[in-house]
Amino acid sequence: MYLLKKMDVVHAIKPLPSDVIKAIRKINAVRNAFAHSLFPENRKEHRKNKEVLYGDKDIRTHRGLKSFLVDYHLAFNYLERRFGEQDAGGAKRRPDRPL
Repeated sequence: MYLLKKMDVVHAIKPLPSDVIKAIRKINAVRNAFAHSLFPENRKEHRKNKEVLYGDKDIRTHRGLKSFLVDYHLAFNYLERRFGEQDAGGAKRRPDRPL
């Protein structure tokens, strides 16, 4: 299942905060650019600037990577808090039983 479809399923069960949704969508867009192109700057959406933009910053710069990491941590930390106390089957984990 694709990442955005998984996000939609999770959101249908219990809504995700809008900032987490935006972060996941931006992460997915830049992931697609790199995963599906040897030269992602030549993709239609990046061709005008010849840069792979993450938001408004080139992902291949310090500022762009820093912006990516901020969004990554936002989404990861939220999802970890939301699902961190459950095992893969959805049952609550007992504190006396480590992973």
